Amino acid sequence: MTSGSLFASLVTSHWRRLTLAILAGGLSAAGTILLLHRVNDAIARDFVLPAGFVTGFLALAAVTFAARAASDLATNAAGQAVVADLRARLARRIIDAPVPALEGWGRNRILPVLNHDVDMISDVAFVAAPLAISAITVIGAFAYLIWLSPALSAAVILVLAAGGWLQYRARRRAVRGFDEAREGEDRLHAAYATITGGAKELKIYKPRREKIHGDILTTIADIRRINGRAIAIFVIANALGSALVFAVIGVLLAWAAFSPEDPAVYSGFLILLLFLRGPVEQIMTSMPAITRMQIALRRIDELSGRFATAEPGATASAAMPAEPVEIRLDGLAFAFPSTEDGPGFRLGPLDLGFAPGRITMIVGDNGSGKTTLIKLLLGLYRPDAGRIVVGGRPVEDDTRDAYRQMFSAILTDYHLFDEVMPGARVSDEELGTHLDRLRLGTKVEVANGRFSTTELSTGQRKRLALIHAWVDRRPVVVFDEWTADQDPGFRHVFHTELLPALKAEGRTLIVISHDDRYFDTADRIIRMKDGRVTEMVDLTTPRRDG
Repeated sequence: MTSGSLFASLVTSHWRRLTLAILAGGLSAAGTILLLHRVNDAIARDFVLPAGFVTGFLALAAVTFAARAASDLATNAAGQAVVADLRARLARRIIDAPVPALEGWGRNRILPVLNHDVDMISDVAFVAAPLAISAITVIGAFAYLIWLSPALSAAVILVLAAGGWLQYRARRRAVRGFDEAREGEDRLHAAYATITGGAKELKIYKPRREKIHGDILTTIADIRRINGRAIAIFVIANALGSALVFAVIGVLLAWAAFSPEDPAVYSGFLILLLFLRGPVEQIMTSMPAITRMQIALRRIDELSGRFATAEPGATASAAMPAEPVEIRLDGLAFAFPSTEDGPGFRLGPLDLGFAPGRITMIVGDNGSGKTTLIKLLLGLYRPDAGRIVVGGRPVEDDTRDAYRQMFSAILTDYHLFDEVMPGARVSDEELGTHLDRLRLGTKVEVANGRFSTTELSTGQRKRLALIHAWVDRRPVVVFDEWTADQDPGFRHVFHTELLPALKAEGRTLIVISHDDRYFDTADRIIRMKDGRVTEMVDLTTPRRDG
């Protein structure tokens, strides 16, 4: 399902409110036209009004304004409900999306859609009712004018059609500008992520800092220039729309000179045309926002289509063992396809086993496939060939998510949460003990399972992540270069105290490391190169002296 159909389905799901809004808006528009007709009738009567005229006029005005309020309220409620559902469904799609799809799309493209584009739809939804009423009023007014004089209406419509065609051409040109500016906003969002995430590096690399700042200024200037040009086009088109009203009045005066009509016809045309300046200008001034909404919908369509296919088994409820069991990889293989940026990469086939109560270290140069292996082991990537077997039971699509719940992992690009996992059987006192053990007690406080801050150094953040992994009490724990940002003293503590303590609990421990000083603390070392296992050493087997 694409976003177009997604958005349509959301609108359809709130059809009752929208129907009420449309009916109330139609009633309001019809009431407005009738009120103007009564005014024209009063002018034609030289204000010699029959009994009950004023009372009927006031009653009609009250009904008209009540219908307008009802339409506004119903449209706003439906619009906000549609936007809320859209946000919820997009969030669900991202949550259920396969990890490779998320990695391929990138957060710098996802976040602007969730924030900027959805907010744009929300802004337009807020003014949808007045716009709809204005549109219905314009249509109703022209129906009334045709009733007054079909021939004069045809002349008026001909002039308006010529002006409308010019406005349409201008709008198409402006749309291209808004689309180009939206692409610039994606680049600007990525640059903002760079100057916040890379603040320290930019402080010590002035040339890079100045270049990125220059790029940001260029992008900002481009967005300003493109948006300014597009809006200027809309402004000129709107001015043309206002001028068209007086052009039509000129046609009306010329018509009166050559083709006399009942004065009530001319007064009716004048009243309606002057009144229509308000609704028409409201529609015209809203066109930039409507255009931006159309672009936002295309962006949402693109994101929704990218993640339209949920990960197989994402909502399955199958269970996997909660206690430590052996995990085996049988002929596991995975490949990244070649791209224009470089050749592909193939991992495997691999045949490995991971037993409870053992520490396995995976070592190798950068690019050897260690992290890809870990993502396969965690169930984040779906293997192209082979299988994962847990306690003699193969992991299938309907059990993959349950299988992942066996793991705690601290990856190199981990996200640090500020509260422990819901349902974790851990007290604040126990968390405080872990904080003190990891020398975080003076930095972080804990209350109701929530840490007071995550604004810590890189090494301290990894220690806090380790507390999460510890209290999650999951049978398998994975560390990807955990010691890379620790001081020598804490590296020693990690290898000689923390890992043995976790091992004593019977957990399966898998550690990616380059620190060969502590290789002897492992039970087994797996060495990788070019996506294959080149050496496997079991350190628990006694060596025989030659």
